[in-house]
Amino acid sequence: MTLSYMYMSFQPHDSGNILATLNEDLVSICNWCFENSLLLNLDKTTLIIYGSKQMTVKIPEFRLTLLGKDF
Repeated sequence: MTLSYMYMSFQPHDSGNILATLNEDLVSICNWCFENSLLLNLDKTTLIIYGSKQMTVKIPEFRLTLLGKDF
């Protein structure tokens, strides 16, 4: 079993740019997996945002989508 992680550090006002970047990175990872005959288990894929309560409440709706599944 292999675990992979993606980490991004950002300020709440940059969340739109970070969201776009993360979505692009997820698509690239998904394409690489398909090209190399690997499968992603979307049921084991999660999105976690860490930060203080004061910072996380400033982040607008933050949702990633991959292959029709929202995270």
